Amino acid sequence: ETDDFWEIGVVAVSVAPEPSDMAKVKFDRGFSFAKSACSSDTEDAEKLLWVQKLEETDDFWEIDDVVRTAPARLRADRAFVLEAVRACGLALQYVSKALRSDRAVVLEAVRNRSSALQYAHDSLQADPGIVLTAVKSGSHALRHASKLLRCDCDFMLEALQAVGSIDEIH
Repeated sequence: ETDDFWEIGVVAVSVAPEPSDMAKVKFDRGFSFAKSACSSDTEDAEKLLWVQKLEETDDFWEIDDVVRTAPARLRADRAFVLEAVRACGLALQYVSKALRSDRAVVLEAVRNRSSALQYAHDSLQADPGIVLTAVKSGSHALRHASKLLRCDCDFMLEALQAVGSIDEIH
């Protein structure tokens, strides 16, 4: 244990079930945050408290609520947000505008929940890699893709191949 990092828990990732099963999901997550050189001890302590709240939350929708109620400073903290959207992709709706434009953050969110694509910046809704990742998690994500992508025959063929059947496209 050092003064430079906080380590809490053990990381375990599970596949996100259908929405009707969300309340039953249990998460066992771990977080490791580097202390910021410019942050105060008070900010570090507050961040640790919010990290613990996130860690102790075992319900998908409660994770969403923890992020929603977190201070704006934390909703703009990339490390905090990355861990939050890995556990609850829909938490993307509450994070800072800058992080909704961050490709890595959005990619983690849509891997967890394809419908998180609706909260991504427009430029990422037009990113074929992001949208295909979302479509692989749930074909209904196509409705949140940019119109330009939805009108691109090559992209739509690739999306169809990713989901495997035209019946899967909503």
